[in-house]
Amino acid sequence: MFVRDGGIIVAQSLVQSLQEKPTDTLLVHLWPGTSTRRFTWYTDDGTSHDHEKGAYHVRTFTHDAARRTLTIARGEGSYKPLFKHVRILLHAAEPATATVNGTSVRTEQQAHAFLGGIQKFDPLGGPSDNTGIAVRTISVPLTEGAITISW
Repeated sequence: MFVRDGGIIVAQSLVQSLQEKPTDTLLVHLWPGTSTRRFTWYTDDGTSHDHEKGAYHVRTFTHDAARRTLTIARGEGSYKPLFKHVRILLHAAEPATATVNGTSVRTEQQAHAFLGGIQKFDPLGGPSDNTGIAVRTISVPLTEGAITISW
């Protein structure tokens, strides 16, 4: 897998259909670099046309890789997302502390297998080394207001 300089990839837990709900934590993967990248996250109920009446939720995630900051803009729209928390996964050796809206927090180290399920489908049938890599994580509540995280 190739990720561009300062890349952002947003993910959720595995669901098989829109009837199945993901966990309450949105995962945001960040890669190091020197660039500034933006991602617009949009969500709605997935079943109706209520988004035409403002029942959606949209936020912009801005990752300034050179300054090592992530800004999550204030949410827009009347739909309340299912996610209550956001977990930032830093794909680089990072310090054990960070700040969230100016308050110091500790990061956690955990093993993360980004492509965990793929190993079962290796077309060559060989052993997989996708047991996980060490990443630093920061978990914060996903509030309505803007969130600024730096490390």
